[in-house]
Amino acid sequence: MGWCNEGFTGQRCENKIQTKSNKQDFWMIFQLTLTITLLILLPVMLCFQGRILSKMSIK
Repeated sequence: MGWCNEGFTGQRCENKIQTKSNKQDFWMIFQLTLTITLLILLPVMLCFQGRILSKMSIK
């Protein structure tokens, strides 16, 4: 069993071991963080815009 090259396994070393790189993990966390931030900031921005417009229409 110990004669396969690194990254391969199996009886004839035909199975490749799937590995995830740190870049993929970082990119996925970055995209998730950016998406959550945008989903939070968009309603906040619209709320403040509505408040400003309502103050302007009262005057």
